[in-house]
Amino acid sequence: MRDVMYFSKLLKLDLKTSGTGYVTSQSIEKGQGLQEGDTLEIELEPPLQPLTEANTN
Repeated sequence: MRDVMYFSKLLKLDLKTSGTGYVTSQSIEKGQGLQEGDTLEIELEPPLQPLTEANTN
């Protein structure tokens, strides 16, 4: 999500989000031209399995 926020700020896009977790879809297709002020809509979903902490022993 941090990368999406940085990217949208850098290109001055209007970012719209729904959900929480990881990005699963976006409104801008690969190769599509972008202009300042375009809207980027992203959908987020939680991970399929709960994350567990790594064993540090």
